[in-house]
Amino acid sequence: MLVLTLLVALAAWLGCNSAPGTGNGTIVNDYYLVGVVVVDPNLDSTRVSAIGLRNDTLLASIEIAVESDTLVYDDTLFAVDSSWFFAADTARHFTPGTHQINFADDDFSRSVSQLVPDAISITSLAPFNRLIQGNESATIEWNGREGYTSYVVAVIKADSAFTGRGWCSYSQTFVNAATVPPDAFLGSDGLNPDTGLYNLYIYGIVGSPDSALSSALLPVDLPSQLTDNVSQQRLRGHFGAVSVSLLDTIRVVQQP
Repeated sequence: MLVLTLLVALAAWLGCNSAPGTGNGTIVNDYYLVGVVVVDPNLDSTRVSAIGLRNDTLLASIEIAVESDTLVYDDTLFAVDSSWFFAADTARHFTPGTHQINFADDDFSRSVSQLVPDAISITSLAPFNRLIQGNESATIEWNGREGYTSYVVAVIKADSAFTGRGWCSYSQTFVNAATVPPDAFLGSDGLNPDTGLYNLYIYGIVGSPDSALSSALLPVDLPSQLTDNVSQQRLRGHFGAVSVSLLDTIRVVQQP
C-alpha cells in the first residue's frame, strides 16, 4: 500500500514535469529517486531503502548504490515491495561524513551527496523520576550535532514500536530541547492518559528522507514528507538520512 501511494504521487508529478515531445511521440527519459538512510543504535543497524523510476515506471535494471554498497531490488525480506534495500548489522557501517548515492540506468548515471553526521543522544529527560502523573508534559533535551538540518521528537508505547502508531513532531530548528505535550500520552479517546511505559527517541534529520519508505524502518513514522532536495539534469527527487538516538523511557501513571 505504501508503494502504491508513492507511485500515484510520483505519476502525478511526472505527468506535470515530463520533457516535451520531439514531434514523433517520444520524450527524453526523466528519472526520479527517493530514499532514506536510517542509522539505529537500538537495533545496531544501518538500513537504506530507495525507489527509482524512469519516467513513471519502476525498472529492476536501475542500479542504486551507496558508495560500494549496492541495494538489492525487491528484497522479499523487506516490508516494502518494489524497492531497493541494503542492511548492515551495525550502526557504524557508514563513517560520519559525506557519502555518494549512485544512480545508474544503462548509459545514464548520476551521483547525489548524502551527509551522515555523528550519532545523537538524549542528554536529559524531565520529570527526572520519569513518572508522569495524569495529563502532564515532559521535557527532553539532546546533544546537537553539526550537519543535521532538523530534529524529530518521537514517543510510542514501549510495546507498540514499529507499528505506525505513536506521537512525533519536528522540533524548532537549531533548538536541542522540546516539550512533549500531554497529547503524546493520551489514549484513543484523546482525553485520558494511556498508562504504561513509553519509549522516547530523537531523530536527527539530514536532507529530505522519504517518509513512506522510512515508515518500515523507524519506531514512529516521520510527521510529514519534507520537500524535494534532488535537482539535477534529468534527475529529481528527495533523499535523506535519519539517525535515531538510543531510546529513553518514561512511565505514565494515573493520579491517585
